Amino acid sequence: MFVLLLLASSPRVMAANDNWRNLTPTEKDKVQENYQRWQRLPPQDKEHLRDEWNRWQRLPKDERDRIKQRYDRQRRDRRED
Repeated sequence: MFVLLLLASSPRVMAANDNWRNLTPTEKDKVQENYQRWQRLPPQDKEHLRDEWNRWQRLPKDERDRIKQRYDRQRRDRRED
């Protein structure tokens, strides 16, 4: 019981609650849809996505920034076509 109280009052959990409260209804729906999609994924797909996420996190920040910029540029170019 005491552990639950500590967990519920931790700053990280409180920040997550504040973030959730600040989302619009559309954003909340999107978060819930994504969570449900995640729940339906087969275990091997989840593992693959976790591996990719870990790989992304290990990249140096400047490399991640370059990839993000390239991705944003490609998305923008596609919309203009």
